[in-house]
Amino acid sequence: MKRKPRGFLGWLVLLLLLWNAGSGILRAVGAWQQRALLPQIGLPGWLPWYLLAAGSLTALLSLGAFISLYARRKQAILLAWVALIVTISGYWLERLLLWAPEQRSGNVLFMAVFHALCLAALGGYTYREHKKRGTDGPGD
Repeated sequence: MKRKPRGFLGWLVLLLLLWNAGSGILRAVGAWQQRALLPQIGLPGWLPWYLLAAGSLTALLSLGAFISLYARRKQAILLAWVALIVTISGYWLERLLLWAPEQRSGNVLFMAVFHALCLAALGGYTYREHKKRGTDGPGD
């Protein structure tokens, strides 16, 4: 039986991945439920399908990383980084490219700090795990 993650950072990263997976699922479900309404209110017809795909991708990557990290699989940290980078970069690209200008300024500082803390938590966990294993190369 494989060891489960230990320590505050391990559990924090698991919680962040689970949060991102849940957010992606809710986003995909919302896009599916609103797929007919969004074009009716003047939004592009492709937007609901993009939101569905982006939410599904975020959910699958984050859930896969969560399961891998929980089971302490070899590729767990790499998958966690991929999931977090895709989630964060997708959020900021959408905010800059898809959101209306009046929507962009709302919670920008909160999200910047939150995403920085997510990256710091995963960075700290990665560092700790590599130090424990005695590896100094990238990946897991």
